[in-house]
Amino acid sequence: MKPRNFFGARVTEARENIFVYHDPIHLPRTTWRGIGPLVDRWRDKMLLEAMGRLSLESPILWLVRPDTWDVPGKLHEKIVIYQMVDDYLSYAGLTDRARARIQEEERILASRADILL
Repeated sequence: MKPRNFFGARVTEARENIFVYHDPIHLPRTTWRGIGPLVDRWRDKMLLEAMGRLSLESPILWLVRPDTWDVPGKLHEKIVIYQMVDDYLSYAGLTDRARARIQEEERILASRADILL
């Protein structure tokens, strides 16, 4: 078995010309000063590098998590699809602040999406 590079993004080809981007080691999105912007810049850099390796210029962007609300517009995408795969607001243990943040992220991402599923 080939060891996984935990600090580099992976891209797999699900079918011909359909690529799935896998984030490097998961670092949660956070609003903590210093850490949040650092994680965001790292994530954006890895994603743009993966697109460069594939020579993608204007991809179809398919997002499934509300915390990716800030990705649309950064990749010169043709279309943005937001697939709502879970009811994140119903997760147990959410604080009112976390619930409000998720609700706002979902609202923003839905407004930026061309297609909602």
